[in-house]
Amino acid sequence: MKEIAEKADFATGTLYSFFESKEALYKALLMDQCVKMGRVFDAALDEGDNEQETLLDFVHTKERVFHEYRHILELYSTGLKGEDLVIIRAGQDADVRGLYDKLLERLSGVFQKGIDRGLFRPLDSDQMALGFEGLTNAFLADWRQRPTKLSKNEKESIVKELFFDGINI
Repeated sequence: MKEIAEKADFATGTLYSFFESKEALYKALLMDQCVKMGRVFDAALDEGDNEQETLLDFVHTKERVFHEYRHILELYSTGLKGEDLVIIRAGQDADVRGLYDKLLERLSGVFQKGIDRGLFRPLDSDQMALGFEGLTNAFLADWRQRPTKLSKNEKESIVKELFFDGINI
């Protein structure tokens, strides 16, 4: 906290008047960034008349967000290390999990709309959203860790073949 206060030109006591601990500061930073990412994802899911195209655009947006917010995502996935290990990690913090659940609900709504319009097979839209999230997260993590020369169209083709070919009518 002392180091953070110095960099922010605050006295340590002043910083503690805003945040009771470094864990509270960490969570505030994390939530702020998660809310910003959520707005970007919401905007991506609001676009388009074709649910498959909306979902493909979402993948491209997600790839951009994963790149732009990579530092906060790495911090979130590893936690802060020092004297105390912060225990706000993937799935362990109710507030962060709540934001993720809202994203899954939005995705489920896009799938349900596609089902209702006869674009997708009548499967459980919540499970479709979860499967889509898992597939895209795995590919995005791999593409980031092992960069390839795949074009946007090649990446899109992989998602179409592995996911949409299974749910399209």
